[in-house]
Amino acid sequence: MLARIYPRLTQGGAETEILHLLGEWPGTRMIVTHDAGTRAEQARVWSDVRVLEPQDRWRQLCEALDGVHTAHLHCINHHLGFALMAQLAGVTRIMQTVHNAMAPESEALVDHQIVPSQAVADLQDEAILGAVVPSGVSVPKYLVPFNPWHRAHRRPRLVEIRRPGKEMAFDLSELVASGALGEVELWVIGVEGSSCGRVRYFGEVKDPRRLLSRCDVLVHASATESYGRTPREAMALGVIPAVTELPAFTEAFDSKDVAFLPMDSAGAAKVLRDLLASLQDAPEMHAGWRRRNFTRVGTRESVKVMVDAHKRWYSWAPVRDRLIRPEELRDPRSTASRVGRILDGQAPEKLGALDPAEQGLTLWLLAHEGRLPQEQVLRALERANTLLPDRFVILRDLGAARLEAGDAAGAIELLDKAVEIRPASRSTRMLQVQAALATGGPRRALIAAEQGALATGGEDLRQIGIRLRKAA
Repeated sequence: MLARIYPRLTQGGAETEILHLLGEWPGTRMIVTHDAGTRAEQARVWSDVRVLEPQDRWRQLCEALDGVHTAHLHCINHHLGFALMAQLAGVTRIMQTVHNAMAPESEALVDHQIVPSQAVADLQDEAILGAVVPSGVSVPKYLVPFNPWHRAHRRPRLVEIRRPGKEMAFDLSELVASGALGEVELWVIGVEGSSCGRVRYFGEVKDPRRLLSRCDVLVHASATESYGRTPREAMALGVIPAVTELPAFTEAFDSKDVAFLPMDSAGAAKVLRDLLASLQDAPEMHAGWRRRNFTRVGTRESVKVMVDAHKRWYSWAPVRDRLIRPEELRDPRSTASRVGRILDGQAPEKLGALDPAEQGLTLWLLAHEGRLPQEQVLRALERANTLLPDRFVILRDLGAARLEAGDAAGAIELLDKAVEIRPASRSTRMLQVQAALATGGPRRALIAAEQGALATGGEDLRQIGIRLRKAA
């Protein structure tokens, strides 16, 4: 049994990717932990959708994972609850997709990660172990026929697609209303607003492709992006994308694929004016651009390409270490309830009433989440390491705490054990370098840095090694 876990099923790129994956795996269990929005009904067409109630949701998640062999977490933040519940449920393989440009702390609790781009892979603690799988988009069998504005005798039609609250580099509706772009109209999809003049709001749309395909240029003025599904969806429909100059786009595209927009509104307005003029003056160039983008997405970033990659990783990804195992506990589901309350910010149970393994888990979680006074952290982690020996996250955090307390020699012993479990962990390797420098000076730190760079592929460790070589 394969189960997917995600906090919400509303509009958004991650939600669309999840729906595509659900459609390819009949019998998948879809667990929505917080908000079953507009996409939940679509998900029910393909999967067993389970929406958790607010009351004791973490116990419910543990129960919903009963009999699941592979749990695929779709991560949007640093929350540890999803991975911990999968461990408490005894799930054999725990995988995670990182949809945003971030390095989630839950990485240390899963077996493998899927990331949408190399830029996101480079952020991860175990960067060389992540699988880069582009977020697949639906591609029609044939390129959609289209009449550009200068043939259809209308204004150029720009389109913006975004979810509420998305961080934008500039407000495109204000840019259109100001007249800085000339005689254009703007369609805004995904958010509510008051349509007026040349700006029209459509709100949340079940399938925006029908509207998108009727537009000339997609303006994707995002201020932050990990991958950028919407520009690819536009390319699949022959709509020319104009995107902000973010690493996720500059690394993936060149000027033959998209138009790049400066992050300021005045610069963006000039680029858009020039783009529209060039499309009107060179219709054959416009037609060739549309065909080239359609072919690119179909061969490299389609739903089929994404699904095939997931199938390979599901069959290959190895099972790794665990912080906690259900057989170490009297009642794993009760533990899930108590741990869930801690994750939700509530006070822990009295430690004396808990299983030894749950005591260790609780102490580590409280220390890791910053819930203990600083003077109690080291002692709590020491106790956790006694109750749950040889667990990577405890060894790493305890090593860091000992280093902070001035016990570099004691830290080295713990960190050495941690890298035996996860050799590619850059954070642990960096701690090793600090401890080696404190105990043996630049020469010993240089050895740790070079070993770390080889094991992790980390440029940061390589640069530290270069500086240490000069010092040594």
